[in-house]
Amino acid sequence: HMGDAVFRGNLVKLSAKGAVINLDNAPQQETPPGLSNIKLNLLNQELPEQASEDIYAKVLEQPAASGSFCIHFTAIPPEEKAKLDSLYQSLIV
Repeated sequence: HMGDAVFRGNLVKLSAKGAVINLDNAPQQETPPGLSNIKLNLLNQELPEQASEDIYAKVLEQPAASGSFCIHFTAIPPEEKAKLDSLYQSLIV
């Protein structure tokens, strides 16, 4: 079950299976609790009106910097997976 809370943030670290998200307005927003299921919609800074398809993830209990949290992707549509894979590959070269 997912709640109605909306969080705005940025992917600051990316791995093949997960990411670290840093919340915008971190002091005013609490990070989602560990083991929460969340839905992500990624935005491109050049095309902010075009949100991605729904990506699902689980919030991990591992510690992260203040205002940040770690996630493990649980369901990614093929088109979004291709975009994330391409971004990930560009980061590890």
